[in-house]
Amino acid sequence: MSGMSRADRAKQFMPFAALKGFEEAIERVGKPVVERVILGEDAQAELDASLRALRPGERVCITFYQDREYISLSGPVTGTDGINRRIFLSGRPIPIDDIAAVSPCT
Repeated sequence: MSGMSRADRAKQFMPFAALKGFEEAIERVGKPVVERVILGEDAQAELDASLRALRPGERVCITFYQDREYISLSGPVTGTDGINRRIFLSGRPIPIDDIAAVSPCT
């Protein structure tokens, strides 16, 4: 048996920590791909009206497409950016073009 401790042996492999993001990338690849839903004209018009009616401080639930899946978040609207087409929910920017649904939250 070697005189090297487990901690010392583990340190030998520390340079491979550069591949840290590799594990996350592999995990993403393993997820099933969810196709983006294209809203019909009526649904898009309804969504547009809901987005225009949003006011800062209003608590809403937003479902949006990101990284090959739909994510739902809730929180207060903290701002909008018409130039870059984003809504900020609890400070997090959400691209308007990725939003699939908006509803009031309690």
